[in-house]
Amino acid sequence: MKRQDVLVGLDAGTSTTRAIAFTLDGKPIAEGAATVTLLHPEPAWVEQPAEVLFESACQALHAIARQVDPLRIAAIGITGQMGGLVLVGEDGQAVSPHLSWLDGRAGTEIDRVMATDSRRLLDLGGLPPYLAPKAAWWRSERPALFKQAHRMVMPAGYIALRLANLDAGGAVVDHSSLGFVGLFDVTNAEVSPALCELWAMPASLAPRIVPAGEVVGRLSLPVARSTGLPDGVTLVAAPGDGPAGWLGAGAVDPGLTVDTAGTSDHIGICSASYAPDTEEQVLICLPSAIDGMWHLQGYTSGTGLTHRWHLETFPLPGGVAEAERLAALLPPGSENLICISHFGGRTCPYDPAVSGIWLGLTWRHHNEHLYRAILESVAYEYACYVAAARRLDPAYTPNEVRVIGGGAASRLWTQIKADVLGVPFALMEETNYTFWAPHWLPERESGSSTTWLQRRARPRG
Repeated sequence: MKRQDVLVGLDAGTSTTRAIAFTLDGKPIAEGAATVTLLHPEPAWVEQPAEVLFESACQALHAIARQVDPLRIAAIGITGQMGGLVLVGEDGQAVSPHLSWLDGRAGTEIDRVMATDSRRLLDLGGLPPYLAPKAAWWRSERPALFKQAHRMVMPAGYIALRLANLDAGGAVVDHSSLGFVGLFDVTNAEVSPALCELWAMPASLAPRIVPAGEVVGRLSLPVARSTGLPDGVTLVAAPGDGPAGWLGAGAVDPGLTVDTAGTSDHIGICSASYAPDTEEQVLICLPSAIDGMWHLQGYTSGTGLTHRWHLETFPLPGGVAEAERLAALLPPGSENLICISHFGGRTCPYDPAVSGIWLGLTWRHHNEHLYRAILESVAYEYACYVAAARRLDPAYTPNEVRVIGGGAASRLWTQIKADVLGVPFALMEETNYTFWAPHWLPERESGSSTTWLQRRARPRG
């Protein structure tokens, strides 16, 4: 019998579902990916058929099976974007499309609860939730279909159900994702009757809570045949994509800060205590992938999408390289041009009515000014998030920020963030640290990161 010495990480991202195979010492040896498309059937609606999540996962796994002897694969860890909703029926099949975390149709529901019960909501859940308000919208607008719903799950939870061919009883959510659901008391890791009442949701709709590393199923025979993998491969729950990435970057000690420059730009600060921002409501607080640890987090929604939109809408002959080169020649401040980069609505603090704009446009401004202003806007947001973290935790002193995500490829963007915060930014050996396997959990001590710092961007002056 062959030795099972390969682990696979499966990540259901916003635009791509990706799988990477690793040896037991963490060396990547194969990769597969499937592009997924989001639909915008109405203003503020962002969705896709839930089947796209499952099919893209199968495609990514099939690519792995063509590169690695499938019999070597011991387990698949499943992570994904946090905040998207799929309602499943008793048989585990979707009765709703996947309502993306970018979807804004439930804004009225969130506004209602935030206006009357924001303190209780944040104290129990740590953040304005995503799944419960979307489910409330579905109940109101699609009542016949809502009656068929037995559980709510995020993309990773739905993929796990389908890969294992489980019914709704197998629906799970990991600890780090609890606040996004909106029905859980995150400090006690249990369903909150008060939050169920707020959203008028039955407690039975909540998925089962599991710790990262728990076995949640086995690859079913039909899926095994379609992917080329052996049936019965162990499926393991992983932290949500944000906490998984922060863990991979070594965010296991209080104060360590990670910049995730991805579809959205997140700054995550590791903390030893739960500190919901109930007063100013700037930061969210969610469980870490490490038991007993927490992350204070601020994020600007969809900035990676805004970055791509700008390059596609205002293209330069040399593409992104030319945009970076020209923008780097400009002085800080983009010659008095300010961008508000909340093209998908502001999240921290929550106010979806705040949207994107360039302020101060004159005839002297060109494409590169608009581009640099977008980059600077995220750095200014980060400065607000760091100030909020210091307010919540006076002991917090950032002395290094580790950068992960596709945006880490922009040296200019990283330098701008370092300049604005006055803190060194460390570029990592890799940009994607989301992929996870249970044995990678490091000891909680300094220097336990599974990665090494490679380069630093130092503040000017």
